[in-house]
Amino acid sequence: MKKMVISFEISPIQSIQKIQSQKKKIDQLCSFNPNYISCSISGIKDVSFERNLEMCRLLKLDKRTIPMTHFAIGDKKKKELTDRLKTYVSIGIEHYFVIRGDSKYHSQRNDAFPNSFSFIKTIKKLNPDMHVSVAGYPETHILADSVKTDIKHLKLKQEFGADKIITQICFDGYAIANWLDLCQKNDIHLPVDISILPVTNKNRILQLSFANGISIPKELSKIIGRYGDDPQDFKKAGIDYTIKQIDALKKLGINGFHFLGGNNTSTISEVLTMASLANNN
Repeated sequence: MKKMVISFEISPIQSIQKIQSQKKKIDQLCSFNPNYISCSISGIKDVSFERNLEMCRLLKLDKRTIPMTHFAIGDKKKKELTDRLKTYVSIGIEHYFVIRGDSKYHSQRNDAFPNSFSFIKTIKKLNPDMHVSVAGYPETHILADSVKTDIKHLKLKQEFGADKIITQICFDGYAIANWLDLCQKNDIHLPVDISILPVTNKNRILQLSFANGISIPKELSKIIGRYGDDPQDFKKAGIDYTIKQIDALKKLGINGFHFLGGNNTSTISEVLTMASLANNN
């Protein structure tokens, strides 16, 4: 039986004044022996980079887990991205989650990377041993022209040196199973960590669904309809739904779970305990 891979996503430090509280969150998350903790990118561009860098530095100094940075390509110039990559390397960061690299809106610019796989090549050229994770979309990327195009891009990322796939949020177990089967049929064999967002906030679930084309299965829709106006009951029913989702994924043979919302350590602790994932030794 394969060992479970447990990881968390946390937000960047919001201000210097909150460093101690973030250290406490890191301490709480590390008590679960995560294989890695990823730090997201959010907010104002330059400020977000600095805050992400500081969080990665804290994780590196802690030494109990592997820090991974979200590396958003977007419309940034090649030099800016290369300089940032070298800055991360200078503090010892070796794991990168490359995202937002396949937009058709910036692929024609001469001063930008045309796609994510060209940037993966740059990372591997700098150091072949650096670890690159890429995004997978069980319900297809919202900007992809087709499922076929989406899978083709994912396979190219594998061919250019990606080491792991971390999925976008997906609440539909059938969609995940079908996508995993499609990956296998297209000879995509990278290890997959399924992103899990504990269902605790109705508005966030709806916002993510509308913004990213994430479907809401019938069972989850019933929970929203029945408990949506009662935050406490919604959280209880939502966590039960999350546990059922994890159990179903385990039966599919999934052994990698990437928990989003890592800043909410109490909810993460509750979910891990109920899903029998709290002792990741």
